[in-house]
Amino acid sequence: MNKELNLFFKIFKETIKDCSKFCFMCRDKQYQKNTIKKLSDFLNNDLKPMKKNMIDRKDENAANYLLSLESFIDSMINELKMLIALKEGYPDKAWSYLISSQNSIRTAAQAHPISAKLNIEDYVRKLKFLEKMLFPPQLFVSVGFIEKEVECSICGKNYAECNHIVGRPYLGKLCCRIIKKWELQEVSIVEDPANKLARATEFTDNEGIQRNCLSWKRIKENPKNKL
Repeated sequence: MNKELNLFFKIFKETIKDCSKFCFMCRDKQYQKNTIKKLSDFLNNDLKPMKKNMIDRKDENAANYLLSLESFIDSMINELKMLIALKEGYPDKAWSYLISSQNSIRTAAQAHPISAKLNIEDYVRKLKFLEKMLFPPQLFVSVGFIEKEVECSICGKNYAECNHIVGRPYLGKLCCRIIKKWELQEVSIVEDPANKLARATEFTDNEGIQRNCLSWKRIKENPKNKL
């Protein structure tokens, strides 16, 4: 790895270390908001421009290296947003931030071997622990469908006809399949879904009261639905 990236990695680690002390529920939310700004500024003013430079140079190894660091920071930002949302009484938003954090840390692990130096496995376990401790068990759904048209996120071609592989990084971007056309077959209840955002958000209790699955708050009836 070149000296430029080695120096940048040292700055990255110092930034992460300084910001990580605010990734606790008991920290004041204003400090957490300030930390999000600090991380976002570092991401937009330092990391992303450097990554673009490496992409322009066609330095794929360096671009993927920086994708891993970028995704790690994105994961931490979403973790902080989750904590703030819980404090402000928005559990559904908090859940979405948690899942975004989990997805980003997964990308960080896939993007480059530098992830081995980031203790990502510990971070994954931490996020899983927060999921179990801060949120009640969820009712997830899984959609079964027939794919009619699937596009590669890297080259834009039909995925079946291109040479890219899902989950692998290519010049600073992770390959994924974009389903353009599909035919719905079924919707199932599952315990371990591919997408944890696909979940039941409301339920009706034994007294016939409609409640939010996370907050347990009663869902207000829309007056327009009344006769």
